[in-house]
Amino acid sequence: MALRRLVLALGCALPSAAPQEPATFDLVLRAGLVVDGHGGPARRADVAIQAGRIVAVGTVPHDAAAAATLDLAGLTLAPGFIDVHAHADQEALRLPGAENFVAMEVTTIITGKCGSSVPALAAHFTALEREGIALLLDRQDLTLSRHD
Repeated sequence: MALRRLVLALGCALPSAAPQEPATFDLVLRAGLVVDGHGGPARRADVAIQAGRIVAVGTVPHDAAAAATLDLAGLTLAPGFIDVHAHADQEALRLPGAENFVAMEVTTIITGKCGSSVPALAAHFTALEREGIALLLDRQDLTLSRHD
């Protein structure tokens, strides 16, 4: 039987406590099996989202107002996974929607770490930005150093 999963990729840590009083949220995900990436066992929980950020994990009061509510009973809710050694330099231009990574529930990739990387990294980043891709680009580590 295939495991049904839902990946929530909001790029933020999961708080461990629900709010003290009912609040208004953009989205409430109810009764999902939460795997939060902190190493503990999966647990059934509600997740509340406001302004693109996870603001509560635990029991969100049923009287809390939300623009949308999804019942995740039978689904697993997890942050996106990180591929720490992706060979995606050229693939990012060929598949700008990163469908190959999304299919594997990967939301963050680290690339350019080995000899098969593109030789002109700054120009490659410019091309990626121009084409508009689904991956987040971070130029801060473009300084290359030679180790003799």
